[in-house]
Formats: sequence, C-alpha cells, structure tokens
Amino acid sequence: MTETGGRRPFNLQRWPSVARIGGALVAYVLVEWFGTMVYNFRVVGIAHTIGLVSGTALMTLWALIIGQRILTSSPPAWLRELLEDGEFVVGFVVLDLIVLNIFGPFFMPLAVVWPGGSILLLALSFVGRISAHVLFGVFVVVTTALAWLTVIRAARRLIAPSAAVLRAQRTFRVAAVSSLALYGIYATVLSFNGSLGTLQTVDYRREVVASRTVNTPLTAPLSWLDLRAPDGTLERVTLIEGKDGIRASVDPGAPVVVSVRKGYFGISWIERVALDAGRQAEQLVEAAPSAAIPRRTLIMAYLSEARGREVVEHTRAYLHYYPRDVGFAGTVAAALRTAGDVPSALAVEQLAREATSRGPLTAAAADDTAAPERD
Repeated sequence: MTETGGRRPFNLQRWPSVARIGGALVAYVLVEWFGTMVYNFRVVGIAHTIGLVSGTALMTLWALIIGQRILTSSPPAWLRELLEDGEFVVGFVVLDLIVLNIFGPFFMPLAVVWPGGSILLLALSFVGRISAHVLFGVFVVVTTALAWLTVIRAARRLIAPSAAVLRAQRTFRVAAVSSLALYGIYATVLSFNGSLGTLQTVDYRREVVASRTVNTPLTAPLSWLDLRAPDGTLERVTLIEGKDGIRASVDPGAPVVVSVRKGYFGISWIERVALDAGRQAEQLVEAAPSAAIPRRTLIMAYLSEARGREVVEHTRAYLHYYPRDVGFAGTVAAALRTAGDVPSALAVEQLAREATSRGPLTAAAADDTAAPERD
C-alpha cells in the first residue's frame, strides 16, 4: 500500500548531492579526530612524525574531495532558476542595499517625531534598526550561491563526464576511504594502548641540541626538539601543546627529561617532555653551593625520583649553611616516610636534631643563616 497524501518523509536518495557532500564532511571530521589521537599518544621514534604527516595528507585529500563534490553536485531547481535571473537578483539586492544605507539613518529620527500609535511608526522604527551588517550578509549569501552555480556550470563544461572520468573518481574514492579506515585503526590502537596502559613511567635525561616549529592544518602547530643522549646519539621528539612542560623556544644545551611509558599493547609512547629541574638545580648548586633555593629545589627533585641517599646528602649540606631552617628538614623527613624510605627519614631527622642542638652562631654565620628565602 502506497502513501498518496500527507507530507512525504525525508529521503536522502532525493538529495544525492547533500548526501555526498555531507559524507565527505563527516570523513574530514573523522580524519581530524583520528589525527588528534595520533598527536596526543606519540610513539617513540619517527612513527609519530609519519602519523602526523599522514593525517595532514588525509585532511588535504578529503578537503579536495569536498571541493570536488561541491563542483560536481546537482543544485536544486530553485537555484537553477535563480541563476537564469541572477543579474537581475544581484542588481536588485545591491540597489536595496544602497537605498537603505542612504536613507536608514533618517528613519529613526522620523519615527521619533511621527505621531504615535500608528503602524507606520512601528514600520519606521523597525526599518531604522535594520543593520547594514544584516543587509551585507544577505548580499553575501545571494552572491555566494550565484558564484557556486556559475562555477558548477563552468566545471561541467571544462570536464565533461565520461566513463574514464567516472572510473578515476571511483578509484580515487575507494583509495580515500581505505586510507581513512587504516588511519582510524592506527589511531584507535594508539589511543587504547596509551589509555589502558598502567606500567610505570621511565624517565630519560637528554640535552637539547636544536628546536623548530612549523604550522599544520591540525589544531596546534607542530614543534619538535633534537635531543642528545648521554652516549652522544641524537633523537627527535615532537612536542604536544599544553601537555609538555617545555616550549620549542628552549635554548640549546638545556637539560630535559623524556618520560616514556609502555602501553597496553606493548607500544612505547612518550607521556611528557619537560625541563629537567633537578639537573638545572645541580648546575646552580655547583655554581653557588650556599644558595638556598637551588639546594631546596634539588632536594625536592631527588625526593620525586626516590633518591634517598642524595636527599640526605644535600639536606646535610643545606643545614650546614642554614641550621635554623629545621622546618624544611622536617618536611623532607615527612616526605621520605610517606614514600616508604624510613632509613633516609631517620637520617634527616637526626640531622635536624643536630642542627637544633648547635651552639650560638657567630655574627658572620648568623648573617648567612638568617633567612634562606632571601638568597
């Protein structure tokens, strides 16, 4: 039984151009989404760069497909009729734009002095409030539609449909869809590998050799660092905007820490790249052994790395210069106990008791130990 009355249900088969263009837009959004996965879960080595380049190439490919489907689409009948009278429509819109822009500023004052309580007053007030931006928007929409139709007609004249062209388009479409599917599988594997992995992070110390930044169609620019390992080998690591604790403008020679985690599927990926605060503090302590802030920064860095022996050693040196700051030593001891390093905590507590039981300081020593935060 067929439906003979009422409104017909919406069917995309009646709108093939809309379906084709919409499908290409969805594919473009999917490529961008998969590219974000690859961008965030960066694998060790050159595979991350290859993934980003592949994503950029796919985004460009589907952008071209969107353009091609727009150019080869079949416009609605009302737009084709509009094309036939396009010159008249555009001229009429331009004339209205000019007239309303000239006389629009006079409508509002006229509405103020006009006798109240009339429909003409409301009409004048409404016309006076019409913004030139709205009129310009109408003009842009109309001219864009006409330009689109004109380009479609020109494209069909230049590239006549033929069996060879249709075969090439079909092959191109199959290759694009297959590439999108493979890229989606790769991005999904990386996403699950990083999000489901629970293994401990391993930190690797490196030194910056050079850095560079380039703009891409992705949501953030692509930046990378060339790093030197302790054995002299060079490595390249891409940076993630807003996630890493370092910028691409870092100076060569700066110490960095590369945190690597093995994922759920056994694929190693870089969780974070940051400046090596501990190494920077070591350099400052070597240059100024009595400086308080670098020494305390170094101690806290060793605490985060569970290096109890170095914590005790540098706490002893800190209390040698600042014996009155036993509160900091108590904080260090509490952190060691929380981390489960009871022997190191006991050693720090003993150092604090020895510092408290020291005799009166000389004037010079008192000046050195008065306020460590001023150093």
